[in-house]
Amino acid sequence: MSSNDIPRIMVFYPTWDEFKNFPKYVELMESQGAHKGGLAKVVPPPEWIARKSGYDDFDAFNVIISRPISQMTTGRKGVYQQFVIERKPLTVKQFSELANSARYRTPAHFDYKDLERKYWKNITYIPPIYGAGVSGSLTDTDQDYFNISRLGTILDYVKEDYGIEIGGVNTVYLYFGMWKTTFAWHTEDMDLYSINYLHFGAPKTWYSVPPEHGRKFEKVANRYFKLTYQNCNAFLRHKTTLISPEILKEHGVSVNKITQEPGEIMITFPFGYHAGFNHGFNCAETTNFAMERWIEYGKHASQCKCSDNVVKISMDIFVKRFQPERYTDWLAGTDSGHHPEFPPNAMSPFPLALPSDVVDKKSTEKADSHIPKHIVKGIKRQYNPTKAKSFRESNPDLDFDAIQLNPNVPEDVKDAINESVSSVDAEAAILGDMDDPSELGSFKTEKELLAYVDDGTDKEGQDDFDRRRKKRKSDPEYDDDWHE
Repeated sequence: MSSNDIPRIMVFYPTWDEFKNFPKYVELMESQGAHKGGLAKVVPPPEWIARKSGYDDFDAFNVIISRPISQMTTGRKGVYQQFVIERKPLTVKQFSELANSARYRTPAHFDYKDLERKYWKNITYIPPIYGAGVSGSLTDTDQDYFNISRLGTILDYVKEDYGIEIGGVNTVYLYFGMWKTTFAWHTEDMDLYSINYLHFGAPKTWYSVPPEHGRKFEKVANRYFKLTYQNCNAFLRHKTTLISPEILKEHGVSVNKITQEPGEIMITFPFGYHAGFNHGFNCAETTNFAMERWIEYGKHASQCKCSDNVVKISMDIFVKRFQPERYTDWLAGTDSGHHPEFPPNAMSPFPLALPSDVVDKKSTEKADSHIPKHIVKGIKRQYNPTKAKSFRESNPDLDFDAIQLNPNVPEDVKDAINESVSSVDAEAAILGDMDDPSELGSFKTEKELLAYVDDGTDKEGQDDFDRRRKKRKSDPEYDDDWHE
């Protein structure tokens, strides 16, 4: 396939009238082939304003970042894995001050390409803090067009028929980013669509693999993380895997790249693998949605087998409503449909989702909001592990020696990982108990704020940062990319 045949990321500029009907405009985008790139950008018309009062008053957001996370990255030469450590709650103002502090702020750079180089060069240093998965919206409630809180797509049937809200899937999440905060390679839960609006702040870099190249991408990831793949053949659902575009291209995987500026919207499409990073302090609002074209993808979506903390939506209601001629076969488990991105005769590596994977209609519990997984308690779990696995067993390709040598990882977390405890227990130790947001203090200096967030566990990392900064000042040829 020549480079001219590779589906590209398309950019759309809807008129005001086109912008008034979200599902209809998505259909228009797809009629022009937008879904083939896996990702598309929408630049709203000038008449559209998401928040009339603006973004200067952080207190007016009425939002607390109750579970900010440090993103720990291990690996080398373009292939990495991440895990997270929970930090203490922050107000949006405190998070902005942290993001703009000397330790975490965006490094000096010439252009986006230079900043991208610095991202991949320093990805394992100074773990950034991400205000991810914060329940809430900054969009005006009376904004009737492209309002992420109510897009009016067929995913609404999950709440209407079952009374279930799935955090970040059919409800809205806010993401407060800083320099180098990352979203690892993944497709959306159940291979749904997603929408991401960047309210304000620094841009985001997005990478995207066209859906028709999705299986090739999975094979490359499986090759680099063989043990993890053997442990869970849907390990990319863990959202911990980072592979640079250069590595993917070496293996023949097509990767596109685009920058999202404030005020712009990104749409991801079913089975479109994507990843990326934030250029600095910003805030995005996001959720999932579904179109009728998604149904066959949802029926064939991969499912993580090593944890029951996964999103699993019954496809029964969608087959019954939109594929009634196949409903009898669906109930019998003989539906002959195949994955839309696989050749007709190709065997899927994942079993077809059967109607036994049903939602408990009596449950109305909402999902836990912490990252990286959505935990949905009202859904029957088909893939419960038969034996509890330790954190090491669940993450066999993770560089545990690097974790032990990493001064940013608290000692109690290292001890929990080393002990023969279940993955659930280790994850609890990593994420910790959520501090009471009402105990948030005020900090007069940047040093006080850093001490509060790091909680005394990061002194060696700060010392290393200070040494590198001092060396750069004394040696103009020294390049650590961290400080101007």
